[in-house]
Order: sequence, then structure tokens, then C-alpha cells
Amino acid sequence: MKKLIALLVLVGWVGVALAADYTPMSEEDSTADITRATVTATTVAAGSVTVTGSFNPDIVVVTDAATYAVLANNSGQVHIVPDLTADCTISLPAEAANLNYEFVYAGGAADAQDWIITTGNDTNYFVGGAIQIDPGLATNAINYYSDGGSNSKMGVLTPEAGTKVHVWCEDGVTWYVSATVISDTNTGVTFADQ
Repeated sequence: MKKLIALLVLVGWVGVALAADYTPMSEEDSTADITRATVTATTVAAGSVTVTGSFNPDIVVVTDAATYAVLANNSGQVHIVPDLTADCTISLPAEAANLNYEFVYAGGAADAQDWIITTGNDTNYFVGGAIQIDPGLATNAINYYSDGGSNSKMGVLTPEAGTKVHVWCEDGVTWYVSATVISDTNTGVTFADQ
């Protein structure tokens, strides 16, 4: 959206104003498309640009629940994961080229609960891995990797501040993952099949 706004301003300087008519989407509206907008152009005096409507922020707050379905429409947005009251299975949307998500832990203390990020089936598996930093160990960096062929679940155990998981589906089949997990738990990252 930031690039669109910059383009609107640039075009405005050459005598064309663009107005975007946009209906914001709530997290509960799983069928809405956050990228939809109707753009109209009108010739105006150079330097005058008016943009009307509203745009969704680049942040989604994951609900504190046992399951959470990630929306394809929220691709590219940061997902804030709060201090959870139960383990949460985070289900990625159906695979499609160019989907990408970032999950960031933002609780007020170390979480006692786990995240289970799943693709839903072993055909659409994770490639990549994570580094776990365990603040309680003298040698505190441990690397974990998926098997690159069928691991479709990634566990993040008791995350702490600084935990970030990035996933990308570049080809519509494979989910690439790169993560930094801060956790006092031994084996704070797991990869498994369904």
C-alpha cells in the first residue's frame, strides 16, 4: 500500500489526482480482499492530490485461541502473537505463489504455550529452518532444519521476546521458513509430518 500512495502523490504533481474508494476489512471477514480498491483519475491543478478512503495497517493480531486460520488476504502482513493461554495451531492458507507471513511474539513475559504452524498436508512442506537462542545456556545457539521433503508442521515451544518466524510460498507448493526462536525450552523448535 505504501508504494500505491507514493504513486498517487507522484502522479498528482503532474496534474492528475487519484481517489481510492476502499472498504476496510475486519479480521473476522475471511472473504474480503484487503487489496481491493477502486481508483479513479481526475485532471486537477498541479500539486493538488486528494486520497480518500482508508487502508488496512500492516499488522494482524492473532487471537488467543487453540486454533488460528491465517488468511491469504493478509499475505505480507506481520502477525503479532500474544502471550497465549493454550497451545495454538496456526494453519497457513492454501498454497499459492507469493504468499508470505511473519509471526512475531509480543507477550508481556515468556509464553508457557507453544505455536504449531502447519501447512495442512505433507505434500506442502517446509524447507529451511530456525535458530534457537536459549538465554539460560552458556552456548545458547542451536540450529534446526526441516527435512525438506515432508515436514509440514513447525513447533515453536514457549517463545520469548525476540521470536520471529517468516514463511514464504514462492512456487505455490513449498513453504520456505527462516526463524529466530528465543526459548528456554530444550529443543525449542520442532519439525514434523502431519
